[in-house]
Amino acid sequence: MELDVTTLEYTYLFLKDLETQGFVCYKLVFKVVSKLTGKTSYINFNSLEDYYTRYSFILDDVKPNKYCIVGDFIFLENIKFVNNAVTYENNIFYYNVSDGNPKSKVDIRYNTNKNKFFGVDNPKFVTYLKEQLIAYFNRNIFLQTTRNSAYVDACYVDPGYVGPSDYNPTDMPDGSGLE
Repeated sequence: MELDVTTLEYTYLFLKDLETQGFVCYKLVFKVVSKLTGKTSYINFNSLEDYYTRYSFILDDVKPNKYCIVGDFIFLENIKFVNNAVTYENNIFYYNVSDGNPKSKVDIRYNTNKNKFFGVDNPKFVTYLKEQLIAYFNRNIFLQTTRNSAYVDACYVDPGYVGPSDYNPTDMPDGSGLE
């Protein structure tokens, strides 16, 4: 199964950004939508590191033509976040992310004498992550739609081949034109 580079890379960068904010990703389940048939399948990873290890040959590729790989589209379906932004154990699970309205389940463990103090922050984290996942989903749908509706394969036509409507190839930057 060959995956579309744009959705693959965007998914990794999105999750990596959340990890830098203290939300470590585990138990990742992705829905893969076939570009040709529209059928779905699922792939699982234990962590974002496993995801990176599997696709590092693509993610680390610095060649501009790496975006020529237009394959199946990957969407986050389920994920577990370990919230390291707090001092107590706080796990947040999201399900059905690819529906555009993720459902959440929270697992908090802390001293029961401090429930009132710790309980105040958690809804903010849940709401923030949900908003981020919805924005991710919408952006991934946009990327999929853009790739599917391209009239010209970006890697088939050389960059600059099609220019703006007022573009005249005989106009030189110095104004001399071609003689």
